[in-house]
Amino acid sequence: MTKISPDMIYGLVDPTSLLIFYVGCSTTGFRRPKEHRKRGDSPCREYVKNLQRDGLDYEIAVLESFRTCLELPAAEQWWIAYGKGCGWPLTNQTKGGELNTEEIRDRAEDKRRTKLASISNFKHDSEARKLNLCMLIYKEHGAVCALETARGCLADAHMELQMI
Repeated sequence: MTKISPDMIYGLVDPTSLLIFYVGCSTTGFRRPKEHRKRGDSPCREYVKNLQRDGLDYEIAVLESFRTCLELPAAEQWWIAYGKGCGWPLTNQTKGGELNTEEIRDRAEDKRRTKLASISNFKHDSEARKLNLCMLIYKEHGAVCALETARGCLADAHMELQMI
């Protein structure tokens, strides 16, 4: 099963028309898209209330996911423009991308620090440390990395570490 990054662009899908009626971005995975069921005072929330009144609920479609949240604002703008161009009945009131850029950079930096702290806490045994690093990287990418595969992917792990 592929793990989806918490940094994603999502669409809320009308179960009757199967069209996306709202495009949003999240840095908290599915938590943000689920919030539309409970609160808010917007055209999107009104759309959701109408669905709920009819005994229906929207679906959540992951349109795009990212390794970091830095790309979210531009991607959200692109998806909203694309949806409008396709004729989706979007309830978005803005063109998107209004996330606080400083907050996004802080979150990305926190994730980077957490990853570095995890790497520094690995066992001192060289082979075990390399295998653990490789497992961490592949786990983050949603792939399962067996021991034999881990040994074969040390070059990838080294490249990934240089990018951190």
